[in-house]
This record gives sequence, C-alpha cells and structure tokens, in this order.
Amino acid sequence: WRWEYTEEAKIAMTTLQQSSAAILMRRALASKEAEELANSSRLFLTIHDELIARAVDDGDAERVSEQLRLAMEFPVAEQGGRVFRTAGKQGRNWAGVD
Repeated sequence: WRWEYTEEAKIAMTTLQQSSAAILMRRALASKEAEELANSSRLFLTIHDELIARAVDDGDAERVSEQLRLAMEFPVAEQGGRVFRTAGKQGRNWAGVD
C-alpha cells in the first residue's frame, strides 16, 4: 500500500479552512468600518483573504489602514472569541506593495 492524496482528498481537507475564510471575509465586508470605507469610495477590492482600499494622501493612508484593520480583526464567536491578527501593507501603487 502507498498513501497518496487524490484531488478529492485535498478538497475535502481544505473545505473547512476555505469556508471559514469566506465567512470571515463576509463578516469583514459587512462591518461598520468596511461600510464607511465603501461609502467614502475608499474600499474597492477584495482578493481572496484581503481587503484593498485606497487613500488620497499619507494622512488618509493611516486612517484607511486602521479602518481595514478594524474591519478584519474581530472576535470570532465560533472560535471562542479568537481574533485573527492581520498584516497591513501600504504602497504608492500596486506594483510597490509586496
């Protein structure tokens, strides 16, 4: 016998993590902070597990970054109130953000 993961097995093993990430993103997008960013035309994109927003200047960038952090970091009741920490990135254009 040789143990080998099939594509179906890989899908089965990642389903819970993918569903959990999707739920967290939906809650982040439904947050008061994300709504404020969207209403001010700052929040404009979500990619996988990221929210992307733009700022008009350096001062605004700090406020936007904090709003994104607050939208993404919240107690998850199903995880005993655990808060998943995020890492924010800033750049003058997308090519400069890594």
